[in-house]
Amino acid sequence: MTEAQVRIAELEEWQSEAKETMIEMSNQTHQIQEKMVDFEGRSRRNDIRIFGVPEETEGESVTKYVEQLLSTELELQEGNVINLKIQRAHRALAQKPPPTATPRSIVVNFLQFDTKEVILKKAWQKKISVGGKRIFFDHDYATAVVQKRKSYLGIKKVLKDKGIRFQTPLAKIRIYWEAGVKTYDDAIDAARDMRERGLEMEVPGRAAAPVEERRAQPVWQRVRGKEGRHDSARRAKMESLGLFCLNNFH
Repeated sequence: MTEAQVRIAELEEWQSEAKETMIEMSNQTHQIQEKMVDFEGRSRRNDIRIFGVPEETEGESVTKYVEQLLSTELELQEGNVINLKIQRAHRALAQKPPPTATPRSIVVNFLQFDTKEVILKKAWQKKISVGGKRIFFDHDYATAVVQKRKSYLGIKKVLKDKGIRFQTPLAKIRIYWEAGVKTYDDAIDAARDMRERGLEMEVPGRAAAPVEERRAQPVWQRVRGKEGRHDSARRAKMESLGLFCLNNFH
C-alpha cells in the first residue's frame, strides 16, 4: 500500500468517525432543545395571554385592570365568584407600538393552574370586546411552540375555506377528515397529505434536514450551503490539488 493510499484510508476513517460524532452531537442538541422548550412551557403553565386590548387601556395597574375585566366580562360577580389570585400581569416585554399598530398582548399569571383553566374555558365561550374591538384569550405558549403554531396558519385558512374541522393541540394539528381523524406533527406533513387529498396547498420548506437525511451525506456537502465565495473557491482549489497528487502517486 502506497503512502497516498494510507493517507486516504486514514482520512476516510477520520471522516467516518467525525460524521458519527456530528450526528451524536446533533441528536444531543435536539434533546436539549426539547427539554428547554418543555421547561419553558412548564414555567408558563399558569399563564394566559390576552390579545387585542388597546394600549394604555389598563391605566396605572395592569393587574387591577385584568381583575376588573375578567370579573365583569366573565360574570364572576354574579353567583359564580372565583378567587382569581393573580400573581402578576403585564404587557408583553416589547417596545410600545405606535397607535395604529397591533397592541402588545397582556400576560397574566395565576397562582393556581385550575383557575387559569376555568378562566380560559369561560373566555372561549364568549365574544369579549374592549373599545369596540374584540379581544382574544389563549395559553401562554413557549416561544418555539408559538413559531410552530404559526406555521399552520396557511393550512388553517384552507381548511376553514373548505369547512373542514380542525384543532391545534399545542404544536400539532388535528384534522377531521370524512374518512377519520388524523393528527400531524408538523405543517409539512399536513400540507403534503392535504395535496394528496386534492386540496390546493403549498408545501412549506423544511428549515433543516433531519439527522437521518444528513447521515448519508459527506461532511462537505452538509456544510456546503454555508460556504461563502472564498470558502467555495478554496475548497475547489484543494480538491484540484488533491486530484493532482493522487494522479501523480498512482
